[in-house]
Amino acid sequence: CRDLFIRYGGHALAAGFTILNNKLPELEKRLSKLADECLAGLKLHPSLSIDAEVSMAQLNESLYLTLQDLEPTGSQNPEAVFLTRNLIALQKKAVGQNDNHLKLKVSDGNYTLDAICFGMGDLIGQIPSPFDAVYKFDLNEFRGNRSYQLRIVDIRPA
Repeated sequence: CRDLFIRYGGHALAAGFTILNNKLPELEKRLSKLADECLAGLKLHPSLSIDAEVSMAQLNESLYLTLQDLEPTGSQNPEAVFLTRNLIALQKKAVGQNDNHLKLKVSDGNYTLDAICFGMGDLIGQIPSPFDAVYKFDLNEFRGNRSYQLRIVDIRPA
């Protein structure tokens, strides 16, 4: 497709380009054709790599500090991803400028933590009970308050 671009480049995890608006339909057509050819016959399924299954009791300052020792994270050193099963959403609230994020208070019956689900605001009425959550463990700093939270990347019925 290089003949369509004014310029292009980037690194292994990013591709930047400049193109005239009137060439966008042709780019879309060519990229769709290439994708169809390259992916023909493949059965693609979304997947998540989970580093560890942990209980809510393990989500504490000690774990957070251990995760900080693994910094910096990035493409060659991704953030740790955890799974916790059988959670219940005690509170649900759509947040963000367009209510496109979901703020939860989740519990396993013994421990409770806040959780944020970026881009999942439309799921507010569809959170199963109980559910399994895949997430990254974070320190949330907001308006001078600091608390640990789950940054949820996926939810499924338990």
